[in-house]
Amino acid sequence: ADSLELQALYAHKLEKIKRQQRFIWSGYIDKEYNSLTTTDGKTYTKGKVIGVDATGIALQHQNGISRIPFALFGAQTEKKTIGDFEKQIESLKRWQHIEEEERKIIRNQAKIDAEAEFEN
Repeated sequence: ADSLELQALYAHKLEKIKRQQRFIWSGYIDKEYNSLTTTDGKTYTKGKVIGVDATGIALQHQNGISRIPFALFGAQTEKKTIGDFEKQIESLKRWQHIEEEERKIIRNQAKIDAEAEFEN
């Protein structure tokens, strides 16, 4: 039961992060750039964001449509806002591990206490 509760808490917190992520991503849809230069030196002119997902953006531009990974974003593309989700998910995984360990300690102590009470 303890493990199921922990899994449910993790799933709930992860869903909140994903909802926040989808909300942020939706703010990028239809964002326009007169000129967008990626960190690898490619420049896209007259660009409009037509899609966003975990890997990057889909940009419709003067020469067609391109998928640009977040790793190639410069400061002008507000990469920090997007990248925070990976940190939040890693933090959630650390929380889950710490919580599991703390619950093991509590269960072990409860077992020791119960055995000591039984012996008395």
